[in-house]
Amino acid sequence: GWFVTSDLGRFVDGRLEVLGRADDVINTGGVKVAASAVEHVLERHARAACVVALEHPEWGEIVAAVVVDPQVDITILRDLIRTELGAPAVPKVLATIDELPLRGPGKVDRATVRAYLAGHAKE
Repeated sequence: GWFVTSDLGRFVDGRLEVLGRADDVINTGGVKVAASAVEHVLERHARAACVVALEHPEWGEIVAAVVVDPQVDITILRDLIRTELGAPAVPKVLATIDELPLRGPGKVDRATVRAYLAGHAKE
């Protein structure tokens, strides 16, 4: 039988790849971007990453991200995401941070990340 979840996935070479939760999707200009898919690409090239949506007057939401790696080349990261996931998935705001803010049992504090990135979006 089937078990219904709120997870997103795709089949790659006959195997199911779980992409993340359906409620973790960013709708940017009518295109749906899985935040976890962007995080996976970023985390292959940085110690850690967090992707969130920021409100935008024209696009509805934009993709925004922080990476934990002060030496990383932001331009290269954007190019990798564009190549692997397409242009809509490229973060419009992408910043480095010393460490991800955590709350409770070690979960990333996405509200703090969102506030941090909102400040960078206005620069």
